[in-house]
Amino acid sequence: MAGNTMAERAAPDGAGERYFRDFAQTLHALELVDSPPEEVFDKFTRLVARVMSVPVSLVSIVDEAHDRQFFKSALGLTGDYAERRETPLSHSFCRLVTRDNRPLVVEHAPSDARVCDNHAVPEFGVRAYLGVPIHGPGARPVGALCAVDMVRRTWREEDVDVMVDIGACVSDLIRLRAMIERRFRNG
Repeated sequence: MAGNTMAERAAPDGAGERYFRDFAQTLHALELVDSPPEEVFDKFTRLVARVMSVPVSLVSIVDEAHDRQFFKSALGLTGDYAERRETPLSHSFCRLVTRDNRPLVVEHAPSDARVCDNHAVPEFGVRAYLGVPIHGPGARPVGALCAVDMVRRTWREEDVDVMVDIGACVSDLIRLRAMIERRFRNG
């Protein structure tokens, strides 16, 4: 039977803890977590905010090993979480995007069974969310690029398509970074 936790599903033979530890090391090596903001990622969140007409856009890296999502870029986020640039996974819609490796479309979070119990709904006032997976050097998603609105919203198929395209650009950037890091490490 397939494992119940993300680690058990992602890693063979119950090697989930080691898998997440290794994955967390990769996130650090690529400077995707615990690293300063970078203009190149901020350009993507600004683009998403403009194109989708949303107040919040994030490049969120899901770090299961540390029960958090780290915001490599966070446009429109305020308060403590904006300053720390991370939230616990209890506040993460992006976690569902990485788990399922497909876009997550939420039109009204308080009435959506997938996310209505998520802490971001009451604490941040999240009402609508559109997130797409972003990938690193492997097939497993490293996080999500997302558009967040504080009002109920109907997302169009075109919105999803645009987000998938922008997310693919973010993935290409991360993969390029991984390739450069690998070449640098190997001489």
